[in-house]
Amino acid sequence: MNYQLLIVDDEYEIRTGLANYIPWNTIGFTVAAQCQNGKEALDFIASHKVHAVLCDIRMPIMDGLELARELRSQKSSVKFVFLTGYKDFEYIQQALRYRAFDYVLKPSKFEQISEIFGRICHELDREYGVDSLAKKEPSDIINTIKKIVKEHLADVTLESVAKKIYMNPFYISKLFKQKTGINFKD
Repeated sequence: MNYQLLIVDDEYEIRTGLANYIPWNTIGFTVAAQCQNGKEALDFIASHKVHAVLCDIRMPIMDGLELARELRSQKSSVKFVFLTGYKDFEYIQQALRYRAFDYVLKPSKFEQISEIFGRICHELDREYGVDSLAKKEPSDIINTIKKIVKEHLADVTLESVAKKIYMNPFYISKLFKQKTGINFKD
């Protein structure tokens, strides 16, 4: 299952770069839309299902903190990850008060974004009951993966295995490497 992600940043280059150059589908997300300020994002969320928001803190019209505060007052369960610069640490402290899931420092690194959103996806899987193997031991999950690979060797992909066992591809890849010592694709 891919979750819906909203990217909010007033800088066009950052917004489109984040949307287009990160392989969100491998982390378990689909970019639902891009917005240039918190007001646009609030309007979009009012009429669309959004599971997570990657949002700049400082923007005109409505900043990221105001957006988070408004959604929290509406009892929204949207997971927030804020984009910020080093000099904005006081904003991070405020963001944490609005139960931000995490934050990413600009310029952002793929590895950091991938790790954070992998955790969000895993949490959403648990919340939505998607992760049917969540109660199994990691060795059972690995054995299930190996069985699927053996049965579908000619056309197996990480994404196809992830869909069959209702788990995040990023999480599967990491777990497989951790438990077997080899990469999934090998």
